[in-house]
Amino acid sequence: MINLLLPIDRLARRRDYRRRRFILAGFLLAVLLVLASLMVGSFYLRIVTERRQLERELAQVLGVVDVQRFDRLRVELAESAKRLTTFRQWLESDHRTAALLTKLISLRPAGISLGSIHYLRHSDVEGEIKMSGQATTRAVLLDWVAALKSEPIFSNIESPVSDLIKNRQVDFDITLDVRVPVTHQP
Repeated sequence: MINLLLPIDRLARRRDYRRRRFILAGFLLAVLLVLASLMVGSFYLRIVTERRQLERELAQVLGVVDVQRFDRLRVELAESAKRLTTFRQWLESDHRTAALLTKLISLRPAGISLGSIHYLRHSDVEGEIKMSGQATTRAVLLDWVAALKSEPIFSNIESPVSDLIKNRQVDFDITLDVRVPVTHQP
């Protein structure tokens, strides 16, 4: 084939041909990128959907256990077990204190809820108890204070007048002196 174009026109035509080929290649590359991104996106959405479904199924199987909450509760339970063990050891080592607390709790009527008991021992036979809690009625609280006063080991029972203002759900703070009789344990 004989090319009758001038050399300058031939160069212009080759440049034009290369430019069109470059544009076509760029267009095809763009189409391929769009198709690839659509395929990758659909795979990604499918994987995310399957993961969420598996997480839901796992949560149903495990009964929706919050791991952090479970760990926190486990630590709190271990701490309370440690305190309870310490308290039991203390009670076992001091029979008079255990007898005193048993006596105090046995005098408590059904309507009294103790929130705290603080026992300060001044000597082997003397001490002071501070208690706080809630009574269902004023009458229940007054009956319990009377029962405490009737016991010879408790003296100087102080219950503020402010404890008696309300008729129901009475919050109280009681302070009493203790004189534990000395008995020998076998």
